[in-house]
Amino acid sequence: MSRSSQLSPFASQPGGAGVIAVVDSDPVARQVITHHVEALGHRAVLHDSAESLLQQPGDELLLACVALGDQGAGGFELLSNLRQRHPRLPIVVVSAQQSVEWVVEAMRSGAADCIAKPFDASRFSAMLLRQLAQRPARAIESNFIGDGPAMRELRRHIDRVADSDVVVYLRGETGSGKELVTREIHQRGPRRRGPFVAVNCAAIPHQLQESEFFGHERGAFTGAVSAHRGKFEQANNGTLFLDELGEMSPSTQAVLLRVLEERKVQRVGSTTVVPINVRVICATNRDLEAEVAAGRFRQDLYFRLAVYRIDLPPLRNRTEDIAALCQRFLEQSAPGGAVVRMSQSALEILKAWSWPGNVRELQNVVHRASLIASGPEILPMDLPPSMVNAVSVGMGVGKGDPLLDDNEPLLPFREIERRAILRAMRAVGGSVDKAAKALGLSRATVYRRLVEFASERGSEV
Repeated sequence: MSRSSQLSPFASQPGGAGVIAVVDSDPVARQVITHHVEALGHRAVLHDSAESLLQQPGDELLLACVALGDQGAGGFELLSNLRQRHPRLPIVVVSAQQSVEWVVEAMRSGAADCIAKPFDASRFSAMLLRQLAQRPARAIESNFIGDGPAMRELRRHIDRVADSDVVVYLRGETGSGKELVTREIHQRGPRRRGPFVAVNCAAIPHQLQESEFFGHERGAFTGAVSAHRGKFEQANNGTLFLDELGEMSPSTQAVLLRVLEERKVQRVGSTTVVPINVRVICATNRDLEAEVAAGRFRQDLYFRLAVYRIDLPPLRNRTEDIAALCQRFLEQSAPGGAVVRMSQSALEILKAWSWPGNVRELQNVVHRASLIASGPEILPMDLPPSMVNAVSVGMGVGKGDPLLDDNEPLLPFREIERRAILRAMRAVGGSVDKAAKALGLSRATVYRRLVEFASERGSEV
């Protein structure tokens, strides 16, 4: 058994050490690089090719050290594929090819740094240490998937506000990740050791909001059988996330403004004020400027809260991240790791969908598809039929196709699937194996579908 199969890519060492991937086709070179990696206190997971690393989850890898031989443009393509598969993983390239033009092309293809082979040991170790020091916090990598322009801009916003106590106002559609961003800001900031308290304003009846936010004393109102610490007190020395801020009642808005200005809370039914030290981050899917103009939200409170505004991009505006998101969700939800990838045809459908529920909706779709998929790859038939039909109509699928009748009414997806399989069977002379290969399905799936179709019709399909 090779060492790469013995070591888990998710392993980590105490005290901040972790796993570095070492990719080299030469076993002697792999051992040399491994020696330097272990000298820095890290563990090496070995691969004999970049293609092998492409198949490994990279969430817990600190860095990848990849040796490229004389592959020419093929080596740069490998780098590009690695960058797409592991967008936040620093990749150090070791190669005998060290011309200025070669290095520039390697950096464009995704390399974080390059070093000549054979290399000087001290210079190599210094390069690894430099890349590890520059590596973003692991929480960013684990929480935010994708490396498109919208996500890079979001990361820049988080970097700017994480170390301060500025009030942050997040605006984005439902499911776009507002609480995820808030937790990331909290974990990256000086209050990370303090509590993180999240509250959905829309889930609290207006008559109970003041009690929930600021607390109450025993007997303050009917049903107050004991004293209650409000959300502000619970979040003291930490972060308070106020989600769906636009649903806050006018009376609670007035109290909130006073609390933010005085940094003190007074429980309902009490005459005592309690000092608080809380960072507030608020979010809404409403347009608060319009709410202010309509008189439904206090203008002075809006100016107090909207100090630093971050607009979260909807998923339909960052479709370049869908492939990476799908892979992450498949790794999380596929039963026993059975489903390993999203087919290109299914991916095109996902990229064409409008995603009203954003990333949360995508996660649910991938989870459902992983449960019903019959092979190692998710196909269009595994996606929700309503999505497939709507996208197909919108993309004009079938226009001018001699195998389809443009005047034919819309058919149930089950019938479309039946016709596709039968057409393939006729085209290949009745061979299940050839039909399965043509359709990109397993032989067992095609055979099972044929039996099901026959059973449904009570006769030959």
